[in-house]
Amino acid sequence: MFKGENDNAEPLYNHRVTLFRRGWSFQWCRWPWSGWLIPVERSGHMTRNTDTVFRAAEPDKLEGVAGQAWARNAIVSIANLPDLESIGNQDQELQAKLIEEYAAGTSVTTEWVRKRLKAKRPMARSFCGLPVECNGTMWGVLVIDSRNPEAKTPEFDPHFRFVAGLLGKILSK
Repeated sequence: MFKGENDNAEPLYNHRVTLFRRGWSFQWCRWPWSGWLIPVERSGHMTRNTDTVFRAAEPDKLEGVAGQAWARNAIVSIANLPDLESIGNQDQELQAKLIEEYAAGTSVTTEWVRKRLKAKRPMARSFCGLPVECNGTMWGVLVIDSRNPEAKTPEFDPHFRFVAGLLGKILSK
């Protein structure tokens, strides 16, 4: 999937695939404890560990691309998000505008974005969320994120659907 980036000698940790499953998560100061998309597996060897979870309980309180793909039961693609890695050089007003644009585009809060920036966590420029079904029921979501601003959806759509179907079959066993 990221062959072009790899051919350009870009580090693969800038491009990740994460499998989320809907379930329970005890998050301090975050209610409810059920109805979350919790990471099960992530690609790569340097970015495998993640504590990022997204709310998927109530339609009006969904979080992230994962939550949107879960709710819509459809592929959700977001591209050309602002580059937040270099906003420290911008004035406060422009920083706030870029953070708001990023938060709105990814269905998270501005506080969530600010916390990640403060912790110096990587900020993807494009996402693709793909629902995963198991035995005809929504099981979870596969999220592809990249620091490349161009999303992978159009050229990879048939492959995404194949992988999602295959994952559903594997998970049902």
